[in-house]
Parts: sequence; C-alpha cells; structure tokens
Amino acid sequence: MGDWFFLPPRHSLLVREPVDQINAAIFVGVSLAVLFFSALTRRAATRELAARDRIAGILECTGDGVCTVDGEWRVTYFKPQLAHLGGVEPAQVLGRSYWVMEQRKTVHFEASYASQDQWL
Repeated sequence: MGDWFFLPPRHSLLVREPVDQINAAIFVGVSLAVLFFSALTRRAATRELAARDRIAGILECTGDGVCTVDGEWRVTYFKPQLAHLGGVEPAQVLGRSYWVMEQRKTVHFEASYASQDQWL
C-alpha cells in the first residue's frame, strides 16, 4: 500500500528492481498458500461440526442415557437425560478424562443406581 500511495510512480503497482519483483512474487505466493490451507482447514472444521451435530441429533432422539468418550477417555458427549439421572450437569463432565485407555478394547459397563432404583 505504501508503494501505491507514496512512492513514485504513484498509483502504480510497477516494481522496478528485480529483487523487489522476487520479493513481491514470494509474498504473493505465500499469501495464496496461506489462503488455500486456511480454507481447507475451515472446510474440514465445518464438516466435523456438521457430523457432530448430526450424531448428537440422532442420540437426542433415543430414550437411553448416552455418554461418549474418545480414545483417551475424555467425555465428548453427555446426554442431558444422564444429568437428570446422575445429578451432574453436562458442563461438569464434558472434556474430563476418567481413565486412560490402554488395551483399546470395547467394554460394557453396567451399574445399579439405587437412589433412582435403576440399572445403568
């Protein structure tokens, strides 16, 4: 912008020196690469959020209490129905890690919840 407004010839994008031409080309190339990769990242993040919303919508339609964890046992989804049963709010649970998953095996948990007279 400084070249455009203040350096002769004014209001021109003419770059006279070869070094300045190379620098301008590098700047434009890096800028285009940053724009391209940021667009890819934004697109991937948008797809991930849409997938999460779709899965959460499906889980909300079930009558079961559902809690999901990732590979490191961090809670990634906590259905509000579980908050009612367990007396804990989703915000208190989401993102917390409960165990370190070492064997990478699917497991099933079942427990008696005496105060509600229910099995979970």
